[in-house]
Amino acid sequence: MAKESQNRLKYFAALKSKYQAIQYQDSSPASLLYLILRKIDLGIELLDLEFN
Repeated sequence: MAKESQNRLKYFAALKSKYQAIQYQDSSPASLLYLILRKIDLGIELLDLEFN
């Protein structure tokens, strides 16, 4: 389980770098930013609430 958590943290760091959101301090995969960046990366349309 620790390996999976570590992989999520690395993936989140990569997404923040890719989408130039590195100034965002929260690095928790439970954050809304992680959800939004994952959806964008997968090509899933954002909901209005997420977009705002």
